[in-house]
Order: sequence, then C-alpha cells, then structure tokens
Amino acid sequence: MDFTNVLPVDCISKIISLTSPKDACRSASVSSVFKTAEDSDNVWERFLPRDYEDMIAQSSLSQSFISSLNKKQIFFHLCDHPVLLNDGEMSLGIEKESGKKCCMLGAKGLTIVWGDTRAYWQWISLPDSRFNEVAKLNYVWWLDIKGRLNANNVLSPGTLYTAFFVYRLEGEHSMRERFVEMSVINSEGSLSGSHRRIILDPNSTNSMMRKRQRVGYKREDGWMEVEIADLFIDEHCDGGEGFTEFRLWETNGYIKDGLIVEGFEFRPKRL
Repeated sequence: MDFTNVLPVDCISKIISLTSPKDACRSASVSSVFKTAEDSDNVWERFLPRDYEDMIAQSSLSQSFISSLNKKQIFFHLCDHPVLLNDGEMSLGIEKESGKKCCMLGAKGLTIVWGDTRAYWQWISLPDSRFNEVAKLNYVWWLDIKGRLNANNVLSPGTLYTAFFVYRLEGEHSMRERFVEMSVINSEGSLSGSHRRIILDPNSTNSMMRKRQRVGYKREDGWMEVEIADLFIDEHCDGGEGFTEFRLWETNGYIKDGLIVEGFEFRPKRL
C-alpha cells in the first residue's frame, strides 16, 4: 500500500520535520504529495533556529522583504546570506545540512595588537568578504590577535563545533616555513582542544614541520582557513554567560607581513 495516498499531507509534513534539512529536500523528489508536504512552513519552522526572528530583527534585512518569504525561503536565505550583527563585527547564518547556526567574528570584532596603527595594519574592503572591512598586516614584530565570543548565547545548543581562523596571504609574505601559535579557551579556563602550532602557508616545504603542525588550506570562496580546535555547546545551556576566548600569536621577533585577517569562524563539526 502506498501510504502517501492514506496519510494526510500535514501528517507527512510532521514526519519530514523530524528528519534534517538535507533529508527533507531529498524527500521532495519522492512524489508530488511529498513535495507539497516538504514545502510546508511547519517543516521549515522546525529546522530554523529558535531565535531566527531575533537574528533577522538585529540585521539590516527589511521587514517587507522578510514578509514576502515563506519559512523555507527564509531558511535558505540565511544559509546563503549570513546576517551582519553588532555594526558588522559578527556574521550569523545557518548550515544547510543541519540547520545549526554558524558564526564568524570578523576582524573588527577582534583585539589586534597595533591594529589601530596604520604603519602596521590597514583596514581595507575586499569584494569577496562578507564584512565591510578586513585587517591587512603591513608588518609587525609582535603578532597577537584575540577574540571573545559568548558561545552559549550565539551558537546552537547540543552541538559540537570546530573553530577556524579565516585569512589570506598576499604577495611575498613572511609566513612560509614558519608557524604561529593558536588556542581556544572556554569560560572555565580549560582548553577546548589543545594549544596548537599552525602553519598558515600550505606551500611550506619543511616536511617535519608539516607533519607536526596543522596546515591551512584554500577554500572554494578564495579565502584560506585553518582548524584551531573543537568546542561543545551544552544542550542545557541557558543562553547566558558562556564565553569562549581564542587567540593567534607569534612573538619570536621576526618581521611578519602579508597576512589579511577576515576573522574566526565557528561551524558545526562534520563527523
């Protein structure tokens, strides 16, 4: 018996809503009944983060534009166009496969030593960045970049995340054959993943150094990223204070240049 001819569309929508966004999209190809059920607001309301309306309210999206979209369209808009919050210091979006929130704290939301000194750092606009400005390193001897995120309030509960440093290397930079230090620390003061040494330039040829350290790689969007650490957002967190601090530094004294910083990104871990 074809149960799609027996069950009402609302019941099928309820079943689909208990799966995942990825499986829901696949179900639409089963039949026209499934397609109608999959398009239901009841399905996509469940996949959207509980605070998606707050995300939209804090963004620059117009109410007239949002009111013209159904829940499925809102879901994919937030996947493809993360909203900018806190005067452009942070972006918040959704991962397509899981519906979990993704977050990036941009360069403007970081504490960069000498970042306000034009001789050492410049703030520039790039067409392929989600932020209005990114930080370009002219040169420093002392590289130290820190960030702080209320992870419990921003990220999805009950989710394992991976933190990434997102950057670009420009021209004859000084990062080849060298590493930088990185760490992520939670509010209790314990490391969320061990303190690591990272190679930002994937073209470094020192095989022993590459074997011991994590190496950055180029993404499809043209930026580079390197994995820092994993952190778990507790299922029972109340959205209150749960700060995560992250840091990148290199203070051994050689001149560092050619680095462009977009920010630190937190995405659900792919298992």
